[in-house]
Parts: sequence; C-alpha cells; structure tokens
Amino acid sequence: MRKSILYFVFALLILFLENNYVPAVSEKPLGLGVSAGHETGPVLKYRFSRKNAVEFGIGFKHDAAIYGGYLWHAWDLFSKDQNGLLGGHAGFGLKIEENRDSDKLYLRTSAGLDYVFEKHPVELFLEAAPLFQVSPDTKSEFDILFGVRFYLK
Repeated sequence: MRKSILYFVFALLILFLENNYVPAVSEKPLGLGVSAGHETGPVLKYRFSRKNAVEFGIGFKHDAAIYGGYLWHAWDLFSKDQNGLLGGHAGFGLKIEENRDSDKLYLRTSAGLDYVFEKHPVELFLEAAPLFQVSPDTKSEFDILFGVRFYLK
C-alpha cells in the first residue's frame, strides 16, 4: 500500500507541475468536509481559481481507499438564486484501494454538481465517478458520492 500511495502522490505532483498556478479568486480556497456514498470519509478541496481545483478523499466504507484528482468547474450552467450558486464540474485522477488480497489502482473520472452558499463558506456536492481498474486486473466500476465542505481562510 505504501508504494501505491507514493506512486499516487508522485502522479498528482506531476499533474500540478504541468499546470500553471492561477491565483485563487476565492477568499477561502481550502475546503474540508465529509462525503458519504461508496467512499465514506474525509474530503479536501483546494481551488486554484474559479474554474480549477484539486480534490482528495479517504474512504472507509468497504476497503480502505484514497482518491484524488483535478477538477474543472462551470459555474455558468445554471442561473444564480438568492441563496447561492449551482455549478457543474468534471475531472480526472486516481484511486487506490487496499484490500486483503491485493491493492487496486484505478483511473478515476468524475462529473458532478456543486452548490455554494453566498453568505456562508459551505459547499454541497454530488459526484458520479466511473472507475477503470488498471491493476492488478482490468475492469470498470462506478462510485457515487455526496457531501459537504466548509471553507477555511
């Protein structure tokens, strides 16, 4: 599992270095929260800008898992209401799952909805993530997550 986590972190670092950093437009770019669904556990999201972010999570529902990826947001898909803003996102990344037999490595794509409250640093999210297992076998799976994040200064 340790070797898999190192590969995961290395791959994400390469991804971040390949992209130009954009100053965050939000006063509170770091969001911490919890997700439920296929992977239940803590989540973290860091927004580089209004349209770009990274997310990480740890899941404990079935086997222990760690996942993360790069997200692109579209905040102009829906009209703004009086309480906040609903937007969509799409992304890609990796997921590593540890079980008794062997560790599994997945390519992870995701699409979802995010609702950000205007007067409170809170975000609700719903995400669907098709997974493509690449090690030790090949197959496909599907995760669904929902949760809440609180944004910190």
